[in-house]
Amino acid sequence: MRVRVQLRDESTDDDVLDLRNALAREPVLRGNVHRIEKPTDNQSLGALTEAVSVTLVPGAISAFAYVVGVWIKNRSFKVSIKIVGPDGQEFSIDADRLRRNEAQEIEKLAKSIAAATFSSEK
Repeated sequence: MRVRVQLRDESTDDDVLDLRNALAREPVLRGNVHRIEKPTDNQSLGALTEAVSVTLVPGAISAFAYVVGVWIKNRSFKVSIKIVGPDGQEFSIDADRLRRNEAQEIEKLAKSIAAATFSSEK
């Protein structure tokens, strides 16, 4: 299953790349994390990263949820993440909520992603 991860609120291109790098360092996700570039206009010097695409192989859902949870928890700015599954189903999580209930929110995120994985494979 492939998911798309988008940052919202006060995030920058560097923040998206930082999340991409954090996900790519996780052994079970290595090789399955890619950046999605924004369309550029003639005024731009280079492509900006719009989102991150992650292919969730068997056994990767918990690692993905953990890395996303730790990454978002450690942001010093207001940020929320939107995860879009292959069927268009969306999950959102924000840093403020995660900081208050880290374990529960990461578990909830993993369960939501797992549910979407299994429902889209039927």
